[in-house]
Amino acid sequence: MKKLLIGLALLLTAGCGPWLRTGGPCTMESQGFGVDLPDGWMRSNTGKFLLVTRDGVLLQKIAARRIDLAAEKQFTHTRKRVTSGMFPQEVAEVVLDDFQSDAGNLHLAVEENGPATVAGKQGFKVRLAYLTKGGLPYRCACYGFVSGNWLYLIFYNAPQRYYFDKDAAAFEGIVKSFRLTAS
Repeated sequence: MKKLLIGLALLLTAGCGPWLRTGGPCTMESQGFGVDLPDGWMRSNTGKFLLVTRDGVLLQKIAARRIDLAAEKQFTHTRKRVTSGMFPQEVAEVVLDDFQSDAGNLHLAVEENGPATVAGKQGFKVRLAYLTKGGLPYRCACYGFVSGNWLYLIFYNAPQRYYFDKDAAAFEGIVKSFRLTAS
């Protein structure tokens, strides 16, 4: 009887948990974009933004979201704003300022900052290295672009040793598949 109750509880919670197994096309209607996700990864089921990981968000995470340019507060750590008339490198500077203003990112170093095309739009790519407060070296890559009244950002964070290089190809695959939807 105990095994039956445990099995029933697992069956009932399996479809409504906060994480879903991924693989293939994924459309984030609330965010106005779609991507192709790698097989075997897990996706957060919040709907507020895309968050995927394979081994846990502390070991690697890929996140994508859009920010309304009319929003009063666009970023968490900076008061700088992105506007629709900015050049991609100006937008990159605002995104970098948000990273640099985060007290949790110690000894931040910009490794790459240049132009990139995402979803057919002119944008930017930045890559950073930093230490967490616990002293763990991390690396972050971020692509971004403005389309209409929205800023789209795609991030990849992972510990510098082993994980960043291990899953960089999966991140680049998501970026290449990034597409805007009608929303």
